[in-house]
Amino acid sequence: MPALPSPRTPDPALNSGMLGEVRSVLADMGEYFDPAGDHRILRADLAGGPLLDLGTYPVSLATWVLGPPETVQASGVTHPAGVNGQVGAVLNTEHGEQAVLHTTLFSDTPTTATVAGTEGTLHLPGPFYHPGDVLFTPTGGGTPRTYTEPRTAHEGLHFEAAEVARRIKNGQLETPLRPLADSIATMRVMDEIRHRCGISFPGE
Repeated sequence: MPALPSPRTPDPALNSGMLGEVRSVLADMGEYFDPAGDHRILRADLAGGPLLDLGTYPVSLATWVLGPPETVQASGVTHPAGVNGQVGAVLNTEHGEQAVLHTTLFSDTPTTATVAGTEGTLHLPGPFYHPGDVLFTPTGGGTPRTYTEPRTAHEGLHFEAAEVARRIKNGQLETPLRPLADSIATMRVMDEIRHRCGISFPGE
């Protein structure tokens, strides 16, 4: 898949050099949904399945840390409700970095994430998309360090709403914390994963 140029979001941990050369991202997000239930994520007419819901979190993390991939490989499994139920994907960049991602409706999975480099590794305990602890482990068995951010209600989504309000108030159409190009890059990856898994939605 052709790479889409995208600026990486400035981040002190990633840009400080503490990880060395970042080579890998591992991320997972899964929740169990009763096949007999009526949740929107199980409805084919509403473009259900995990990818455009739960899967946006690991894909967004991977493209944010590594940039857009050059190649995407993916495999999916059908859910009894008639939607895609599970996806595994491997993203490779032109410089050799790799992301291994997973999302599912079949199980409550750890929902953790890891960003690994030549000098150290960052581990985000589940659920990784919430504010919370970040564990840094130096390569070679050095002393681990933990950084803590208090957890908040509603998964921290109110921070996003507040940022949107700030930018609109200032007459801006996007935020440097999540540029539009990053969102487009994420959507392109998810479209490629859908293509690889044979996932289609109503109206296509």
